[in-house]
Amino acid sequence: MNNRSVQNEHISSDMDKYCISETDSMLFALAKLNKAGSRVLLVVNDHKKLVGIITDGDIRRELLRKRDIEIKVSEFMNTRFTALHVSQRHRAEEIIMKGKFQEVPILDDAGVVLDLVTLASLHREAKHAKALPVVIMAGGKGSRLTPLTSVIPKPLVPVGESTMIELIITYFRSQGFKDFYIIVNYMKELIKSYFYENSLMDGISFVDEDEFMGTAGGLRLLPESVGERFLLTNCDVLVKTDMNKLIQAHAAEDAELTILGINRVMDIPYGVIGLDAESNVISVEEKPTYSYVVISGVYMLSGSILEHIPANQDFGMDKLIAALLEKGKKVHCHVTSDEWLDMGQFKEYRKLLQHLGVFL
Repeated sequence: MNNRSVQNEHISSDMDKYCISETDSMLFALAKLNKAGSRVLLVVNDHKKLVGIITDGDIRRELLRKRDIEIKVSEFMNTRFTALHVSQRHRAEEIIMKGKFQEVPILDDAGVVLDLVTLASLHREAKHAKALPVVIMAGGKGSRLTPLTSVIPKPLVPVGESTMIELIITYFRSQGFKDFYIIVNYMKELIKSYFYENSLMDGISFVDEDEFMGTAGGLRLLPESVGERFLLTNCDVLVKTDMNKLIQAHAAEDAELTILGINRVMDIPYGVIGLDAESNVISVEEKPTYSYVVISGVYMLSGSILEHIPANQDFGMDKLIAALLEKGKKVHCHVTSDEWLDMGQFKEYRKLLQHLGVFL
């Protein structure tokens, strides 16, 4: 085997330029670093598993120590490195941004290198991710906000000097998203007029839903230009989180649908009794705390999901998720504890307005 030509069917040609054998020389490592334009090489053994990392700094230190240029990289490679399993790839950005590591290898179950996440690759991913469209479900009647929604559609319910839907679009735009598809039904002409009259049409496309088709049914009306992946949000929720992490989690899990879940904690101010089937007491827990995850109303979807939505039917997101699970499709949940505003509930809407100094 030629140890200067490390190859593996699991390692892409792009990754091969970063991989080196543990029996290669420091001179060869230096040449490969220069050719790759990188500051790090991944050292793999005969089974192609990651066993160490070499940086340009490691080589400089060896040269300053006047070590033989032909010594094997196994003699000075760093075996205490941080790597992530492919299922945890979404954590790479957090690790890099903390500044402790500049590169994070991604491994499969066998420890074979699949990818190398760097600051530069994160910037490329972010640029590509922001090209994804955002679909906003804005066709509902907003019954939870009656009587407001008896005279004004829910997307246009005022929030300070803005409206619900503008608040959502502004937040996504602040993260670099530019293309929006708004599915409209109830009072749709009023919504369209508002956007046109206030010159808000930049990057906005409307999709007309003639019959009420639920929280997922209207997705069948999306044009092909939406593409292979898109973000979906209800028009009455706002999660102040890094949407790129949701996108990364969806890709890493190779999911059909990824739910943005919100972690919630509830303190019960009473003693809770555990009972058996005959109402006999089997436990008592004093003032317990329960943790649970709720659906935020924001999702990441693969375009192929549209095949699982029946045409011209009232079809809710709950039915879509159930259908995917029944067919063995992967549904993932990306959980965050970031701020979540559910503006579609009157109680929460009042809280939001009070927070903004507006009273209703």
